[in-house]
Amino acid sequence: MRSKLLKLIAVLAVSSVTFLPLSFAQKTSGDISGAVTDQSGAAIPGSVLTLTDQATGAVRKTTSDSHGNFSFLQVPVGTYTITGTKEGFKTLTQKDVAVHVASVTTTAVRLEVGAITEMVTVEAAALNLNTENGEVGNTILADQVSQLPLNGRNFIELTTLMPGTAVGGGFDNKNKGLLAGVDISFSGAPANANQWQVNGSNNNDQGSQRTILIYPSVDAIQEFKILRNSYGP
Repeated sequence: MRSKLLKLIAVLAVSSVTFLPLSFAQKTSGDISGAVTDQSGAAIPGSVLTLTDQATGAVRKTTSDSHGNFSFLQVPVGTYTITGTKEGFKTLTQKDVAVHVASVTTTAVRLEVGAITEMVTVEAAALNLNTENGEVGNTILADQVSQLPLNGRNFIELTTLMPGTAVGGGFDNKNKGLLAGVDISFSGAPANANQWQVNGSNNNDQGSQRTILIYPSVDAIQEFKILRNSYGP
């Protein structure tokens, strides 16, 4: 099975490449937040939430606070199952909760009155609207990375699919390193104002600021996100 190691903002799990126009922050994981309520919408504090990675079986646990809120921070990109338990309520299992790079996944855990040995299973619905912050960005998912045609197999070409993207006259999506440049403007910003990072270190050529030093293989990219405005802390 082909190992997926990289998760671009542009980004990646063991090695991390980050692209943020006019910003130096990076995040190579996602967060999950939500609230535990009963069928009437009342908060249920003290509920035990278990997060299970559907690919690896890794498990995390947390407890809802006095307002019923909970969060899992710095979660690796992937698909998860959330299980909610509380004495006097049925156990809820919520499957296929997707976590994307540099994004917050919001989910609601609604418990039904009953014995804890009873179980309710639901499938998570995708949330298309970001309600957690004002970040402006786009994510290209694994299927798109593997199936979209790329001239020269250079991931840089994927960045040109973002809204508000404009390439310079000398833009070359086939060559790499000093043979080409990443002359791409996002949201009207200068092309040499973009910041690329690998594991938190600067990946820009110091002389020109218009090319990058490391080009991860498209076979290693799991998903790809570019933040274009209103970056998070």
